[in-house]
Amino acid sequence: MHHTSQPEPIHTWVWAATSAMNNNNAFPNGTRVFFWDASGNVKYGTVMSTSRLGDGTQIAVIKIDGSGEQVQLP
Repeated sequence: MHHTSQPEPIHTWVWAATSAMNNNNAFPNGTRVFFWDASGNVKYGTVMSTSRLGDGTQIAVIKIDGSGEQVQLP
């Protein structure tokens, strides 16, 4: 079993609490989001930053509520 300090998401979708778009960025800094971790628990957090991979995939750095832990999700 592979253990990491970050929860592994069971979904790679991040759902935004707002629909604001800024320069083709679906998740501007400060956007409230949630996702499901590998155990099926809903995690809530705030987008701290975003970037794009060479293929155009957007990556969001999310600070998880409560723990302060940061994860990167596409």
